[in-house]
Amino acid sequence: MFAATIARLGSLRVRVTHVGADTTFGRVIKLVEEAEAHRADVQRIADTFSAYYLPVVAAIAALTFLIRSDPLSTAAVLVVACSCSFALATPIAMLASVGAGAKRGLLIKGGKYLETLARADVLLVDKTGTLTLGRPQITDVIVLNGMPANEVLALAASAERYSEHPLAEAVRSAAREAIGPNNLLMVDAGGSDAYWQQGYKRALRTAEMLANYDVAWFEEPLKADTFNDYIALRRAAPLPISGGEVLTRRQSFQTWIEAGAFDIVQPDVTKVGGISEERRIGWMAQEHGIRFIPHGWNTAIGLAADLQLASAFADTDLVAYLTGSPFIDEIVANRWQLDSDGMLAIPTAPGLSTTLDRDALAKYTRGERWLDD
Repeated sequence: MFAATIARLGSLRVRVTHVGADTTFGRVIKLVEEAEAHRADVQRIADTFSAYYLPVVAAIAALTFLIRSDPLSTAAVLVVACSCSFALATPIAMLASVGAGAKRGLLIKGGKYLETLARADVLLVDKTGTLTLGRPQITDVIVLNGMPANEVLALAASAERYSEHPLAEAVRSAAREAIGPNNLLMVDAGGSDAYWQQGYKRALRTAEMLANYDVAWFEEPLKADTFNDYIALRRAAPLPISGGEVLTRRQSFQTWIEAGAFDIVQPDVTKVGGISEERRIGWMAQEHGIRFIPHGWNTAIGLAADLQLASAFADTDLVAYLTGSPFIDEIVANRWQLDSDGMLAIPTAPGLSTTLDRDALAKYTRGERWLDD
């Protein structure tokens, strides 16, 4: 480890090889103590002047005492002839400058470097962590294809959601600021995807990082079959953990819910056996203090069912909703559309209150008619 090394996430196991005066901090102290040896030219001139001037003053004061036998006159000679403005003020000014710099985190090796700096025309420094705080920030978002800047930030933050690089943190911070404090931000890690390789330790570090951005919950942070890791992560993570979208039976949910593997359970109505089974899963979650939020990333019919189920649970005010999917947006006669507040209206007509667009459905069934009149 070297000076300015910062561990933002996780922990470090360090073996100490040097202590006391051998450490970097000890060498800094020694450097400050040796700063007196690096005197400026003006200090050397003052010292040389004092070496000749002070004996002369002392001799004149002694002669005054011998002639006048008056201690007051002798003291007056010493006070008037003292070279305070030159012999004393110069080293005091240098010492005060070095001390003032140290208070501001600036180490000056000696007076001669201050004197040299006065003659400099160009100053070159390692800016990161020296002139800056070491925390990069996004200053501008330049969009080239007409896409909204906030959408670009959201996509960039999604791509950087696992990275621990300082630039990735700057992207995430800008995205959180663009979303605003009154909007919820959730992060879906996609742990059920086949390519997912991250384990418990990485998930915990990511959860700790996401908590700094006021993330509402961390979804699918682990592979769907890592039962014990989910339990451990829920206990250790500083933000809610959600999952369950790939589980297919009520009995499967029961094991995870009773073990406390989730803060939020998200069953998919098209996978768990329909509305009645998902309702029983929601009841089971409520009995164990776990929020029930349907995972509506399936079809228009599945979303309609999820909305009806959400209206039946007092603490369910959200439904996972996928935009831009033709199986949700295009195959119904009355297309789903978010209102100005980002909400979907729950249909109130009988049944699921959804009518399929037969022509649009045929487009995705290779012309086969799946519904009869």
